[in-house]
Amino acid sequence: MNAVTDFPGAPGNGLSVDVEDWFQVGAFEGVIAREAWDGLNCRVEANCERVLALFEVCGVKATFFTLGWIAARYPALIRKIAA
Repeated sequence: MNAVTDFPGAPGNGLSVDVEDWFQVGAFEGVIAREAWDGLNCRVEANCERVLALFEVCGVKATFFTLGWIAARYPALIRKIAA
């Protein structure tokens, strides 16, 4: 189902995704030092791949906001998001 094509004239919706890993959220800002990030278990790539696959199946488009730290370490992921 696609609201744009199945319901002509229906208002569109916007969707944005913040691409960050579990240790980069504001709740851990005072707990996990930025210098420690490189030594932590990253889940962002696998999780983002699942989101992209779900969006593709559902025909959903979104705007993705990502940290430079993520972009520098996962350039292939950034290319997939942009494709």
